[in-house]
Amino acid sequence: MNLRTLVGVLFVLVFFLGCEKETPKPTGPPERYGLILLIDGAHGRLWKEYANAGKLPNVKRIFMDNGVWVENATSVFPTITGAGMPSALTGNVPGRHKIVSLYFFDRKKRRYPVLYVALEAFEWNDWLSPDVKTVWEHFPGENDTLAIGPALSRGADDEISFLWNLEYKPIEYRTKVMLGLRKLERAVTDEPPAKLSVAYNGWFDHMEHGLGATHPDMDEHYKAIDELIGESVDTFNKTMDAREKEIGRPVERYVALVSDHGHQDIKDVFSLDKFVRKTNAARIADKDWTEVFGIKLKGDMPEDFSDKEIVVAAGEGHALLYFPTPIVGEDGKVERLDWDKRPTLQQLRDYPFRDKRIDVIGMGVAWRDAVKFMLGKDWETGHVHVFGPDGEAKIERKGDYATRADYRYTIVRGKDPLGYDAHPKAKVLMDGEFHHADKWQTATYQTDTPDAVVMLYQAFDDQERAPDLYLSAAPYISIGDLVDGEKSASKHGGLTRDESWSTVAFAGTGINPATLDTARNIDVVPTMLNLLEQPYDTMSVDGKVLPVKTKVH
Repeated sequence: MNLRTLVGVLFVLVFFLGCEKETPKPTGPPERYGLILLIDGAHGRLWKEYANAGKLPNVKRIFMDNGVWVENATSVFPTITGAGMPSALTGNVPGRHKIVSLYFFDRKKRRYPVLYVALEAFEWNDWLSPDVKTVWEHFPGENDTLAIGPALSRGADDEISFLWNLEYKPIEYRTKVMLGLRKLERAVTDEPPAKLSVAYNGWFDHMEHGLGATHPDMDEHYKAIDELIGESVDTFNKTMDAREKEIGRPVERYVALVSDHGHQDIKDVFSLDKFVRKTNAARIADKDWTEVFGIKLKGDMPEDFSDKEIVVAAGEGHALLYFPTPIVGEDGKVERLDWDKRPTLQQLRDYPFRDKRIDVIGMGVAWRDAVKFMLGKDWETGHVHVFGPDGEAKIERKGDYATRADYRYTIVRGKDPLGYDAHPKAKVLMDGEFHHADKWQTATYQTDTPDAVVMLYQAFDDQERAPDLYLSAAPYISIGDLVDGEKSASKHGGLTRDESWSTVAFAGTGINPATLDTARNIDVVPTMLNLLEQPYDTMSVDGKVLPVKTKVH
């Protein structure tokens, strides 16, 4: 090759290389995608211990080593799926989203849903308040969101129903099948992935109830849930990598891990059913169950409440008690029971019952073996009262929204039912002044009753469904269940630290390894919306944005 030819070849190469170098690349803002993994019953302390022991390697790799882990995350009250799952999926407390437990009585409608019984489980979306949004409803597009598993899925564009999952664990296989079909569908329609996917797992909680949260046989279930989390996150990241390659610009991706409540192993059982029905011979407004092969499908409440003396909605760790107002004649005898009128706390202290008067509250807290405290609202003053076996306290609130309000907590008589006066950080706030909700949360998350001042008050914000009295069971004690009997080895529903100790963690683009001291599980929704830069009305959620992102892509 002579010099002239060589120069010509080099010129052509430089020309084409220059052209390639100057070819403009696609520009524009990065796309953002999110995945929320909601694990029923994931106790934050236990999960950290198991992760450090090598039993949750994917959780450790993704969230503890490379993400933000909340050391002491707290749930809402009551600490049960019925209240906690909607809270984790709306960012609101139960008093606002109005599903106040897994079973409750609507005084106005005279209905008593049990939201885990076959046909009644279809009603979650209907019972959720129309005044709140689920996390999916913040995305206005027609193909923006996916719900895998949760019974509550209002607003999701695509859904894989939990009702496929009759034995809990098979949902793993069915989820994979449906995700595969969805992937195929999107490939055919040439649409981008869902902006937000939420995957819910309920069988883990189910196994805890059957075995106990810390039972050695739970190891296989910890292993299974960890594998499911690892596979879900790896698949999510591969999908995001493919999308990034397809569009030629950055794709930010974020994963949240959250639970609705914690768990506490049961050491003894004291049946509330027997206490109310047999010991005190009260006429309970029961559901008339429709069953097939011994499986409860649905239940109907009686049309006539005139002779019913109490409605009891009870789980292992808590109970909601509803009473009529007795109308007493001149002879001092009860003439009728008025279910349209809520009895006052004063009336419950001196309650006409048949031919006598009883102190309902005193009777409850005197049951020391079973009851940690009882809770009721004075609807005239707006104060919530906490009753313990040796004392009474009062919670006052200034402001309409639970986590934005200020609270005052004072002892009315005797000993502090919540035990805050024995904890230096909490005792500082018992100075007779009002303090912000976040101060109460950060001062009490390490006590035996975390965030109680805020969460106990909000439990009465929905007047139609809030009970006259809440009962929180004693530590390690189950009060049985009027629906399922006395079967569980592990409990939740009441307010103990174990039952409240949920899981909150984030990983993804720009999220460096860090640990936050505390947060509420309702903080996951606003934090995910903020990471995805999805506009929302900050006043429409009770949760707050957590400081998890430290750098950009």
